[in-house]
Amino acid sequence: MAAPITIHSFSSESDDDIQSDNNLIIKSFGDNLKFVSPVDKWFKELTKKTMWKEVEAESLTRFLPIEKAKRMETELERELCELRLRVEDLGKKEKYVGKEVYTHVIFAEKALSLAKQAEISNSSNLIWKVQDELPDIMHQKVKETYSTWTEFCTAIKEVEMARIQDGVKKHQKEKEEKEKTEAAIASLHSMCLHLQGQHHLSAALTPSVLNASQTQQSSTL
Repeated sequence: MAAPITIHSFSSESDDDIQSDNNLIIKSFGDNLKFVSPVDKWFKELTKKTMWKEVEAESLTRFLPIEKAKRMETELERELCELRLRVEDLGKKEKYVGKEVYTHVIFAEKALSLAKQAEISNSSNLIWKVQDELPDIMHQKVKETYSTWTEFCTAIKEVEMARIQDGVKKHQKEKEEKEKTEAAIASLHSMCLHLQGQHHLSAALTPSVLNASQTQQSSTL
């Protein structure tokens, strides 16, 4: 294992006495290369390893950094429009950048980040579309008339927790009442089907009973 490198503070003042240990830096660089990789092979064959700056420059010349593929603006806009803030998640906290944060705040941060990446954060472009998908609880406080995404997302984050909690309770109560109503309707429908089945069975049996009765009467006579 490579020896750890001590990082000293650097104030950028002219009298700052910082002496880089070239050998240690170069050794650490070599130790952290993937074994038997092209760059590892190149490093082992490198004859001049006295100055880190020279090693660094040579490595960057030989192995150009691969630029990470950037998402197109249309992809970012689509992802932005597909963001959803569910009523069931409102009032809850989740881990976000190492902290416990309310879900509506996380939603606003993600939306603003995507808007910035898509280069539309300083406009009102697509705000109406995202606002349309917000829960009714948020609609009362967050309109679609904001001129920038910064204003829109700030409004989302500033919705009072008391309003959110009351709205969630109301939604939950309405959901439970709806489920009870649907269960009652389903039960009634099942009962109707059962009665209908009995009626059909009775109708099917009646001719048979009459025929049997008539046959019995004829034989008696």
